[in-house]
Amino acid sequence: MMLLLVIPEKALKKMEVNKVTASIVIPCRNEVNHIGFVIESILKNTFKDVEIIIVDGLSDDGTREKLNEIVKNNSQIKIIDNPLQTTPVAFNLGIKNASGDFIFIVKIR
Repeated sequence: MMLLLVIPEKALKKMEVNKVTASIVIPCRNEVNHIGFVIESILKNTFKDVEIIIVDGLSDDGTREKLNEIVKNNSQIKIIDNPLQTTPVAFNLGIKNASGDFIFIVKIR
């Protein structure tokens, strides 16, 4: 798993009052064997004010079905389609839809 951190300027000001939020963007395509573990690991983190944005590149291996099942039980998770199926587009879609003060990008493999 790889992690990239983007810190917007507004977050630096909020850090002073300890009321920061985070968005975690996960680009994926055909990750049925790994996506559940990644999401579970993130949700076990002690930082609770977090949204998870999964940008799916039209998976056809059962990933989407697994994601739909996970989303039923967790309102912190959003799924966005990435019809162009490229990682840079997934990053941009995820960041555009993020609402957190901090934006993390998690690469599954």
